[in-house]
Amino acid sequence: MNAIANLKECVILFLCVLSFTLSSQSNVIMNGDFETGDLSGWTSMTFGSALGWNINDGTYTGTCVSNGPLATRQPISGNFDIISDQSMAGMNLVSTGFVIPDPFTSASISWDMLYDNRLSAGMPKFQDPNQEFRVVILDSSMMPIDTVWSTDPGDPDQVLSAMTVSETITDPLMGREGEMIYLLLQEDDNLGCFNVAVDNISLVFSQAAIPTLNQWGILILSLILSIIGVSSLKYTEKEVLN
Repeated sequence: MNAIANLKECVILFLCVLSFTLSSQSNVIMNGDFETGDLSGWTSMTFGSALGWNINDGTYTGTCVSNGPLATRQPISGNFDIISDQSMAGMNLVSTGFVIPDPFTSASISWDMLYDNRLSAGMPKFQDPNQEFRVVILDSSMMPIDTVWSTDPGDPDQVLSAMTVSETITDPLMGREGEMIYLLLQEDDNLGCFNVAVDNISLVFSQAAIPTLNQWGILILSLILSIIGVSSLKYTEKEVLN
């Protein structure tokens, strides 16, 4: 029984080491926490009376923001986050590009956010596309591949404690290895003040990795231990039969 238990442990060890050494993860979003204190790595665009995505260090007041609960708010984490603002109806866009690893096995995205959506009493708080925040993946021609996440009619008017959003985006990116892709944050405010704060944006690809010499050494050692376990089991079985 001890030999069987030892064999199981050796096999489990070998599989765990193999899994660890043959996989790696990489976050392709640069300055997703905005700790540079600016929008380095990102491109911001505005339409209408939008006032852009602004760096917040705990002192940002802005225009629409100044009339709501997100004014002079501490960043979601660290020293900085970003927040959208407007004076009247408009659209705030901010995007960043990255190259999809080749190959990759899975992809996931996450970010922290909060928001304040203020419309007149009786008006629907969210409308697609007039009053909405969405996260979109674009191809190299800036055409949409996938809407990762969006606010929807019926969502709360306010989220004042940061929430984390996580989504798996493997399927829409498969087959696009090596391509330049863009991540877009889009906030539309055609019906009234709508301020969104975002931080800690991460897009992680899991990849198969070629082991280093040290990792090969660990793999070989694990394999030897597994073989010793098998040999021990066979020797024990032979003694029992004799």
